[in-house]
Amino acid sequence: MNDQAFTNAGAALFGQLKVVADKRADVAIIRQQIAGLGFSTASPLDTLDQINTIFTIFTFVVAGFGGIGMGYCCFGYVQHPNHIFTRTN
Repeated sequence: MNDQAFTNAGAALFGQLKVVADKRADVAIIRQQIAGLGFSTASPLDTLDQINTIFTIFTFVVAGFGGIGMGYCCFGYVQHPNHIFTRTN
């Protein structure tokens, strides 16, 4: 690759270049092309994917606790079904 193209673009170092994609789906293709030239790439989409993974795990954990709570309530109802409908003063 010719260094003149980078110099003409105003980038003294290769790490100063920024490539913008029109669509989110195009990011993977563009990153593969840049990596094919021997450069490393970074994208905010990497961070977003990690955050989405964390929230997906968190959702399953909270749903698990909710399921345990519902099971506990159902077990209590099965053991003493009449206690729910009786009034005490």
